[in-house]
Amino acid sequence: MMTGPKLRRPLFILLFALYAIYLAYLPLQDKPYSRRDPLQAAGFWRASNPADFFNKMARYGLANPSPKRPLELRLLHSISFDFNLIRSVERRKRAFCDMLVPQVLLMNRTVLQQRQRYLELCDKIPEESLSDTVAVARLLNRREWKLLQQLQLQYGTTRHDWLLDRIQPIPPSLVLAQAAVESAWGTSRFAREGNNLFGIWTWEEEGLLPQSRRAGKQHRVARFPTILEGVERYFELLNTLPAYADFRRQRNQKIDPRLLAASLQNYSAKGSAYSKLLKNVIRHNQLTRYDSLHLIGD
Repeated sequence: MMTGPKLRRPLFILLFALYAIYLAYLPLQDKPYSRRDPLQAAGFWRASNPADFFNKMARYGLANPSPKRPLELRLLHSISFDFNLIRSVERRKRAFCDMLVPQVLLMNRTVLQQRQRYLELCDKIPEESLSDTVAVARLLNRREWKLLQQLQLQYGTTRHDWLLDRIQPIPPSLVLAQAAVESAWGTSRFAREGNNLFGIWTWEEEGLLPQSRRAGKQHRVARFPTILEGVERYFELLNTLPAYADFRRQRNQKIDPRLLAASLQNYSAKGSAYSKLLKNVIRHNQLTRYDSLHLIGD
């Protein structure tokens, strides 16, 4: 029979091993959901000129995408050359859309994953308790509660019906049309200098100063480290701001993206003329063909 130091040593080793297992397991339980988690797998690439751009688009299977061929998760990091150097207008437009659509599909994948997680949480909560914060906190474990709080913070509401409206994908054809209009098919100064394809404003000093800003206006145009972060910000605006509540209601009806464009008149001072322009861009450039594409793994 072991006594004294002989007994204490294996007992100490056992306790230490159990404590190490606990420490390794604890972060998995406590780690809050991060909105950027699904975006970390993105494979970025760069292009210094049109020839380099088209070579890599072909190499990664991004050129002339087809619904029969899922796209690799390969994302252009930033617009580092002038798209005007692509002389053919039609080729430039096609290249712009082919380049941008994987980024849009990734964002839609991310939003759908968030929606699925939210619906899984809702399955654990009786319908009559969804608006009762105390009851919800009691029914969910710590990790689930943190996930719910993060989604509520990201989408700017604690209301169940509003979250269902907001955690939704956006038709790629509509995203491409807005990016085309706002960035002049990737040729604008804000696209080249700030990876901003959507004319998104900011009031931060690091933003780009618009050359035609009206007297008395204080806004700048936001600058993003990558194209993806600009796309992410665009999704956030359309999925949260009150100005686009009608867009979100119309989206729930699964209507044609060309009709959905009518609900985005608040995006521009042009109002209804802007919506009509988006509709024409979608139709003339046959952008709905991008709505049936998907990434490998989707």
